[in-house]
Amino acid sequence: APSRGEIGTAVTPVEQSSGIGSGDSGVVSSPAIPVQDPVVARIVELRSRDSERVRTALTSSPLTLTLVPHVLPLLAWDEVVSEAIKALRDVAQMVTGQLVDRLIDPVEEFAVRRRIPLVLAACPTERAFEGVFRGLEDKRFEVRHRCGRSLSRLHELNSDLRIDRDR
Repeated sequence: APSRGEIGTAVTPVEQSSGIGSGDSGVVSSPAIPVQDPVVARIVELRSRDSERVRTALTSSPLTLTLVPHVLPLLAWDEVVSEAIKALRDVAQMVTGQLVDRLIDPVEEFAVRRRIPLVLAACPTERAFEGVFRGLEDKRFEVRHRCGRSLSRLHELNSDLRIDRDR
């Protein structure tokens, strides 16, 4: 197993990149870095800025809870958004709170906030419904619109989910 220092060294160049979808960081796609820990290796692939490598990391096997925070920023990257949404939908019931937290966080990137309702629309639980309802308070129209559509879809999937008229 790699030492703590080896893991830190392997991840550092990738962590320095920011703005997955922005393309303005000046960081060129990092080469594949051999890492023995499969979770760290997959995180490196998810953060590689190479759309093919990211797609492979998203579709090779189901996401683990550890990987979700590394996938959420990918919702802002048009080239891989479809795969990111599908991967997140598969684990949405286990990470609903995390998704809702990012949806209602006003400092979260707009592109991420507007796409989270697409993920939560496949999670017909009370918690997801309540979280998407809270998203209706977003300052951006597109987020509110997608939350409205998501609420409608959630109600179709689970007719017990209803909005209290007094709210």
